[in-house]
Amino acid sequence: MQRLALIMVMAALAGGARAMEDADGSVAKLSAADQAALDKALDISLFDGKSARVRDVRVGAPRKLCGWVNAKNSSGGYTGYRLFVAHLDDPAAIFDKRGPAVDDYDQPLDAKDRAVCIAAKHLDK
Repeated sequence: MQRLALIMVMAALAGGARAMEDADGSVAKLSAADQAALDKALDISLFDGKSARVRDVRVGAPRKLCGWVNAKNSSGGYTGYRLFVAHLDDPAAIFDKRGPAVDDYDQPLDAKDRAVCIAAKHLDK
């Protein structure tokens, strides 16, 4: 059993670079599958997903995460932390428009996504 766990950890480490930096260790608390789905969502949704720094990532609803991301824009500069919701079954992240634009996915959070962030305690009602 320990050997299998060690092999899985080694395979995960050899699998390639993570698409984001876990700024506060909150992503490490997620399951490996959720971490991989979040990596993919940010990598697909951001101009430079490999440079993304995430913090305070929490489960707000089944298969939905809410957190804060700081990503680089096309000029190579970080734009500041902004709220995001990642739908893990639909590999894309939605970024709250109230903040500097980082990509083409910017839009105000709809009522369902606001509910995810309220449940994750990132927004007040």
